[in-house]
Amino acid sequence: MAPEAYNVLKFVKDMKMFQQWLKSSTASAVLLLLLLHSFAISAQVVRDRVYGTANGNEELGTMIPLRLGGYLMVGSSYISTRPSISSKLYLLRLNANGDTLWTKRQAVPGCFIFYPQGATEDANGRVLISGQSYTSSGTSRGDAFLVMLNPRGDTLWTKRTASIADDFYYKAQLLTNGDFLVSAELNNGPVLMRLTATGQVVWQRTLAYAPSDPGFAGQIIPMAGVAGQYWVPLGATNPPYSYKFMRCDSNGLTGIDIPAPLGVYHSDIMSDGLGYIIAADDGIKRLDAAFNILWLRTPTARGLQPLFKKIVPTPDGNFLVGGEAYTTGGGIVPTLNKISPTGIGLKDTVFFRSGQVFLKGLAIDPMSGDYVFAGYASNGPIGQADVYWTQWRRSLITANRTAQLPGMAWSAYPNPLSGNALMLQAEQPLRGILHLRDALGRHLGSWPAAGQSSQTLPLPNLPAGVYLLSLESPEATPRILRLVKP
Repeated sequence: MAPEAYNVLKFVKDMKMFQQWLKSSTASAVLLLLLLHSFAISAQVVRDRVYGTANGNEELGTMIPLRLGGYLMVGSSYISTRPSISSKLYLLRLNANGDTLWTKRQAVPGCFIFYPQGATEDANGRVLISGQSYTSSGTSRGDAFLVMLNPRGDTLWTKRTASIADDFYYKAQLLTNGDFLVSAELNNGPVLMRLTATGQVVWQRTLAYAPSDPGFAGQIIPMAGVAGQYWVPLGATNPPYSYKFMRCDSNGLTGIDIPAPLGVYHSDIMSDGLGYIIAADDGIKRLDAAFNILWLRTPTARGLQPLFKKIVPTPDGNFLVGGEAYTTGGGIVPTLNKISPTGIGLKDTVFFRSGQVFLKGLAIDPMSGDYVFAGYASNGPIGQADVYWTQWRRSLITANRTAQLPGMAWSAYPNPLSGNALMLQAEQPLRGILHLRDALGRHLGSWPAAGQSSQTLPLPNLPAGVYLLSLESPEATPRILRLVKP
């Protein structure tokens, strides 16, 4: 019986006056509605699991679905009252129902407290874990680590890279021949490398944002619609702190760079073959294949504004986005938002728990289509910090309302610019005001949208540089195209 129902029935039993009122049909109906409401909320949670130790801190870093079914949870486990060397890499193998198949705490030589960035499974069920750790000696800052596991969770090999800087291995990409492509931050510089499943380095390339600025790297992104090609995000470490994407292949050959438009920072990114969907602290963004922002959405969840952390596609053609939201009492709670391909909000949910609860994993159950999310709570019910895993009944809402929103996809030709005429093409009629600004945000011109799906703009004479063309309309959030004048 739900706690709310138990409390109501206890109150009825203890209070004689209330017993008299209870005999009326009105009171019975009220109680029935309360009970049904409680059960309806509980019925949405299919399974809710917590894992941990009474005196320990178990913090989740990442979760991945496995080929044979179920999930691998990867994090850090340590006892705060013991020496720091007791810290271990925390591994949980779950079946599809969240039941524990095995738990392991692996020591990695020289590493203390783990911050897993990602886990990648190969065709043989081996999993390559990557991230950052701290050393027990304290002689360096964050160290980069790689750990390869067999399907039973046994360590096959480890790799640790340490310097006086903060070193980091990002989530690996599995290549068609079974090797792994990994980007990293090593000794204050971005690095790209290819590894075999046995840990042998096939090649390693040192990248740079610019000749005068090594910059920093991000996680490799598979290129939309082009197999075997990838983007490596690179950022500048010096003002004005710009950002770009470098194209590369599985042999480490680099190609064209694309300057990133303002605001293309992400916590998670996925490609649907045509472009990219980004989950970030400031919202959910849709990009085309050239990283132009087609739309930006900042949906709320039960009135709270989440910081969006994870995004996955749903079987019905929509997207599920997981996030974290701050409550008025200072807590942090996990959130789920289901959105359509055009950014329409279809469903939102908040999971209220006391304290601070962080979301680290998001997946769709392949059998039922239910939503699975995981993370850790700083004040767990078992120990000081516990790992949680929750299965939430999928939403039956589909994307049949997409026609209510004007189409977001639009393009400009020619781009790079040549001459003073710019042709615009959109899925739906362009309505609102078009504004042209330079990369510093200075306004250069405005035109009324024609109310048609195509329009030609007479541009002023522009020097070489990057420009932003925005369409501002009361019908939708501003849409922005990035233009380049060579």
